[in-house]
Amino acid sequence: MKVIVRIESELIEAAKSNGVGELFAEESGFRARWTQPAGEGEVIGARYSMTYDAQTRVLEVERISDYISRMAFCEETRTRGELKIKEGHFETEIFTHRLRVPADGYGVAELRYDLIMAGHEPISNLMVISVSEVKED
Repeated sequence: MKVIVRIESELIEAAKSNGVGELFAEESGFRARWTQPAGEGEVIGARYSMTYDAQTRVLEVERISDYISRMAFCEETRTRGELKIKEGHFETEIFTHRLRVPADGYGVAELRYDLIMAGHEPISNLMVISVSEVKED
């Protein structure tokens, strides 16, 4: 199904435009992928993928653009992630305080988490991912 996706985050200045992509039903959740136009200061747009497994309650989000980030979220659990930028490859940990994901992928997913990198204080973030169906004329 064709969808429009918008990401809002306290941590980063996300592109102001909506991304367009597809949402697929999976056996125990959903998978989405979309492209977000380049934001301010970005050379290329970002390709995203998001997978949710309702049985394990794990949401995985990957972003590929000028940098690559892969993160997994599970409420009240510490998970691993990674960040690849021109300065190097960094392992991260994510502690998810709150994870609300619509079972079918449509609507609003809300993630409140701390991003933890070795030698740094945790960085708190609220990320909201809105997914809506593209209305065909």
